[in-house]
Amino acid sequence: MGRVWDIPNNKIKANQKFVLLTYADHADHNGNNVFPAQETIAKKTGYSRRTVIRITKELVDAGFMIEKGFKEYGTKIYSIKFDGCDKLSHVTNGGDKLSKKPAQMSHKPSINHHSKPSLKEPATPVQEKPKPERKPNPVWLMAEAVAEVCQLDLNLKNVKGKVMNFSKQLVSGQYTPEQVREYYKRGGWWYRQDWRGKKGDLPQPHSILNTIKQAAAVTQMLQTNQPTPEELRALVEAGKQDKIGV
Repeated sequence: MGRVWDIPNNKIKANQKFVLLTYADHADHNGNNVFPAQETIAKKTGYSRRTVIRITKELVDAGFMIEKGFKEYGTKIYSIKFDGCDKLSHVTNGGDKLSKKPAQMSHKPSINHHSKPSLKEPATPVQEKPKPERKPNPVWLMAEAVAEVCQLDLNLKNVKGKVMNFSKQLVSGQYTPEQVREYYKRGGWWYRQDWRGKKGDLPQPHSILNTIKQAAAVTQMLQTNQPTPEELRALVEAGKQDKIGV
């Protein structure tokens, strides 16, 4: 983590350095094996998840972080590149460069009259095959969306197990994380139509599972045509009696 502080301020923004420091807190001594959840970074920095995603992309584009693949459930693995720190390591506290004299080489060539030219061919370097990139787990992506709208911490084991169970059922029902975020965000269907959302209550994983079919139907109807109040009331009543997974 200490090497991140040495990155010059003219090379990195303050919010980028703050997020990079938080990622570095999860790295090994070489800056590798960095795979915290985005919710964890958001919780430590106080930024929103969307802001963490944006700044992380900026750090990757700038070369401070390198994507290395995916862990279980689709969490990305990063390595941190301490750009500029190697140059700083050759400067003293007072700003004077450390002078290093190159090793002196003898000008007298070494002659061996008994040496014979080598007939061996140079060894061909072995090229490592690139590892196939693992696709993100759709259940984990759904769990991230559910935890985001419900404001739950997936680092807690009891919370993670419950959210993963409901997320698996949502994926089986052919729903997407984008639908969950759209219907249950602030100002979405949950807060405009459901009586619990109208009171300001956060959605819960089981309530998402029980109402998403109704939310999808109402949203599709509003996109195609404007229903009458009677049609909306009938659709709400039908949604109460037709709940998936129950």
